Amino acid sequence: MKTIVIVPAYGREYRTRRDLLKDFDAGKDFKVSDMLSNYNGKSCNKWELIKDGIHKAICYYNGETSAYTIPIQPEKARTI
Repeated sequence: MKTIVIVPAYGREYRTRRDLLKDFDAGKDFKVSDMLSNYNGKSCNKWELIKDGIHKAICYYNGETSAYTIPIQPEKARTI
């Protein structure tokens, strides 16, 4: 399973996991913060992660003091 580490992009901050998941599911951008990834420092969203075969995203929130592992399920990907 491929895993990537992400953080909120564009100065956004989340205090709760619920707010984080709401924006992630809505397709808002997050920044890759994973030195082992070729995408480190670049923006991404849920649909791009699905396209790249990522199965889990570890997202830091609440001032990067909390983390949540988001399971990414390809079958829920929207079609264009």
